[in-house]
Amino acid sequence: MTFQQLTFAVEVAKCESINKAAEQLYTHQSNVSNAIKQLEDELGVQLFNRTKRGVYITEQGREFLSYAED
Repeated sequence: MTFQQLTFAVEVAKCESINKAAEQLYTHQSNVSNAIKQLEDELGVQLFNRTKRGVYITEQGREFLSYAED
């Protein structure tokens, strides 16, 4: 787990969109998406539900992000 992954996860949660988070973080959508996927694989939980309308935090994601934001 890297600081960048945590930063990306927190920003995605705030924006409820990987594209908007990437814009805010001045990076590409694929960088954010890959970092989140790697973080989820490392933790063994799904942090976000991805849909065509946006990204929604799962219950496990909400719990994880409460620690990540601190």
